[in-house]
Amino acid sequence: MVEARQCGACTVCCLAPGIDTPEIQKATGSPCRHRITEGCAIYEARPKTCRDFHCAWMEGALDDDLMGGSGRPDRSGVFAQAITLQGRQGMSLMLVADAVKTVRQGWFVDYVQRAVRDGVPLVLALPGPIGMRSAKALLNNDEMRHAAAGSPEQVRQVLRKQVRALMGGDFEALTLLNTGNNVST
Repeated sequence: MVEARQCGACTVCCLAPGIDTPEIQKATGSPCRHRITEGCAIYEARPKTCRDFHCAWMEGALDDDLMGGSGRPDRSGVFAQAITLQGRQGMSLMLVADAVKTVRQGWFVDYVQRAVRDGVPLVLALPGPIGMRSAKALLNNDEMRHAAAGSPEQVRQVLRKQVRALMGGDFEALTLLNTGNNVST
């Protein structure tokens, strides 16, 4: 955790992901009923699942300079989460604002290009409709590796192609297996 970083008014984690634990459940894309403009109405008494969660920006896995001045999800439009793929540390980049605009941003293109060149596993994700899983694509494919070895414009073109494919895909329902404290609105 980066001590100086505060969630502030960012509530992306209270909206985008689904939560399915015995203590709390929330459908993907549905705002938590405790979400308010300034954050969380029950912040001091929030469930352990919420207390224990930190996006990659809060964990310090993203440098603000790399993310267009602020990696905080509500400012950057990117809800990043540290992930492990095939035993390697990587990053899931969920585009929570205008996805087409985000992948055109120089800072985002530069971040993806550097990460792919360095072999960091990257997953690009778009949130699905309420109750549906996000659409995801692994960015470390041959096409992106070739683009990352070239120019930022080549990376931008592959990102735009990936976003279009994700937008046109079918979203799969996310069925909540736990019950008892559904905070979906």
